[in-house]
Amino acid sequence: LTDRESGGLDPVQDHVITLSFSREVEQTGMYPAEFLYPLPAVVMKLVLGRPGAAVSSVLWMALMLAALPACLRALLRLLRREDDPQRHFFSLLCVLCVVYFVQWDFRAMNANTVFLALLLWSLVWAGRGRPAAAGFLLASSVALKLYSAVLLPVLLWRRRWREAAFASVALVFWFVLVPVLYFGPAAAFALTASWLGVLSGTARPSFVPDLIAYKVSLEYVVYSLLADAPQAARVLTRGLQAAWMLAVCAWLLRHGRAAAHLRLPEFAQ
Repeated sequence: LTDRESGGLDPVQDHVITLSFSREVEQTGMYPAEFLYPLPAVVMKLVLGRPGAAVSSVLWMALMLAALPACLRALLRLLRREDDPQRHFFSLLCVLCVVYFVQWDFRAMNANTVFLALLLWSLVWAGRGRPAAAGFLLASSVALKLYSAVLLPVLLWRRRWREAAFASVALVFWFVLVPVLYFGPAAAFALTASWLGVLSGTARPSFVPDLIAYKVSLEYVVYSLLADAPQAARVLTRGLQAAWMLAVCAWLLRHGRAAAHLRLPEFAQ
């Protein structure tokens, strides 16, 4: 948690960075250009940061430590191995397969482990006929990071109407009610508009080369190789993305009906 040289909090920890940005959002009433976390996540960071950065860092680390075994338990349930005598071996093997990413998440104090725990338990409860819990946890994962929003149309495609309905209600709770209660109506809507403006900036060509998280992406590689021709890099990456989406749509059209008969835990595998 601390910088080895100064003994204070490591300023490059993602938790410290997002807490700092969240406080800037609260103080200025605007989103910084490089900050993409949704407003519910900002509220969560601000509430967690009330005791101070040091205490909130310890609390966030405790949450991450609880999230990792929660992820493993959810995976065992989805794979129907929760009563397998070798379940602990399988859990260890799962961690070893992604050990670098787990270590990075804990070292950087990011939110990926917590996000994944929410998402996996959403699938668990959906498979067990608990649409309210599933929808709320899915919406909670979206409120933390937007990635899982892609599952909302999947729920509609698979005719999981109740999960989709509960998730929609929970999204209103997280993205409307929570910011309004914390910031007030006018400030909440102004901050939402500011966040959407920053979010729209991710479509600019320079966004991918500038953001360190994209250095492992195909898009970053293309932009790096064609640094002198950014327009060509943009056309090529958009072409690759379109080809990928067409391939996915073709698979859905060909195999969608068969996949729709699978129960959610089986589909999640």
